[in-house]
Amino acid sequence: MPTLPFPPIEERHEASRRAYLARDLAGYMGPFAPDLAYRQANGAVITLAQLSSQVADQLRRFSAADWTSRVESEERNGDTVVEVIAQKGTFTATAFGVIHRAWDFERRGRYTWKPLDGRWRIVEVHVLEEKISGAGIRMGRRPKGPA
Repeated sequence: MPTLPFPPIEERHEASRRAYLARDLAGYMGPFAPDLAYRQANGAVITLAQLSSQVADQLRRFSAADWTSRVESEERNGDTVVEVIAQKGTFTATAFGVIHRAWDFERRGRYTWKPLDGRWRIVEVHVLEEKISGAGIRMGRRPKGPA
């Protein structure tokens, strides 16, 4: 079987971003393999079901989000692609419709991709670094997410 072409970061990032901002949990989680091993920054390894639960909670709580992703390195070995991706962004949660608290985050992770069921899937994630910091509180109308 010929190797599937590996989609560029822009295509993968935009699909992920669109699904997240649309609060489409299934669409956002689609690239992850059923037997995913996700090693968090604290060293704990969680499953696809646990990650899905965490993302579903985020989608309920956050009122706005925006981030960028950049590939720092990429290694291809047969049917496996391992890349280190740096992400940077901001999430905002709204309470009572007028109180908005924002968090900035920076994350570096190693993502291992393999073709499964005719498409590329993430089989392993290792969060190498993660920094989350408060970005302030403001009052007023609900912030709008990116277009």
